[in-house]
Amino acid sequence: MSRLDLNRLGSSGLSGGRARGPGAAYGKLAPVRPRGRWSAGSSGPAPQRRSLLQRAFAKDSRLRQLDWVLLLTVLALSFIGTLLVWSATRGAGSHTYVMKQLLNIVIGLVLLALVSVLYYRQLRLYAPVLYAVSLLGLLAALTPLGTPVNGSKSWITLPAGFQIEPSEFGKISVILMSAMFLSAARNPGGRPGMRAVALTLGCAIVPIALVEREPDLGVVIIMLLLLAGLIALSGLRLRWLAVLAAAGTLAVLAVLNLHLLHTYQLHRLTSFLNPTADPTGTGYNAAQAKIAVGSGGLYGQGLFHGGLIGGNFVPASSTRTSSSPWRGRSSASSAAP
Repeated sequence: MSRLDLNRLGSSGLSGGRARGPGAAYGKLAPVRPRGRWSAGSSGPAPQRRSLLQRAFAKDSRLRQLDWVLLLTVLALSFIGTLLVWSATRGAGSHTYVMKQLLNIVIGLVLLALVSVLYYRQLRLYAPVLYAVSLLGLLAALTPLGTPVNGSKSWITLPAGFQIEPSEFGKISVILMSAMFLSAARNPGGRPGMRAVALTLGCAIVPIALVEREPDLGVVIIMLLLLAGLIALSGLRLRWLAVLAAAGTLAVLAVLNLHLLHTYQLHRLTSFLNPTADPTGTGYNAAQAKIAVGSGGLYGQGLFHGGLIGGNFVPASSTRTSSSPWRGRSSASSAAP
């Protein structure tokens, strides 16, 4: 319809009264909906649904947003750890440790998938829950439910021969609760105040005290280092950091001078600082691990062929010293950091 025809319609009596201009006739026209693929009620073809594979690899999918380098690194380390456990326990004639290791990897991957779907700000909501659960676990470990291992009641035995260590969950709860307090209670300048630091210390001292009652000096030291690192990186003013550092130094000196540590705990500290002080006692583990590393030489003795591990000279070779089989049976260059 041309502009001349519109002018004629506007000047005619179609509107039932006097002429109101060329645009008056638009009010009487039926609305025209656009036709297209996505319009409601259109007679065109229905929208095509994407297949599961197309949705998985779409630009907005979670698989495309994953950190594949980190994930593949975790899987590679898990594979190497399983190989080390198998190498260290092969002479025992049982695959119990290997099966436990594989089951732990599967459980870890399931937890990884569950946590990855959470928005990181939602961790603030679950931090108090994890903190309460870890405290209950630490309290349960001190009751008859706890299983003594090497003089420390830090384990809880589960059915099918599995065990959990509540102090490991205590580490995570200390990290989450400290981050929550130090990030929430901030001054107008964006720095956490002493109130936030006091809440962090008061919250962390409870699980640390429970772990000390087990007792597990190594985990206590790790928790204290985690707490100190979080406070130092929170943006606290230097003068308050200096005050906290001085207070921590005085606390350590008081613990040593008041003989609050057990004799074996002091021996562990001295063997860590000087492993050669008692090579047949508290430093035996570290000394045998060094010998296993040195016996591998430049090219190694070959996987499953290490004499020290096969002869059970390295104690607890399936746990914290499981790297010594790798270093002794492979090469020194592969074990270099």
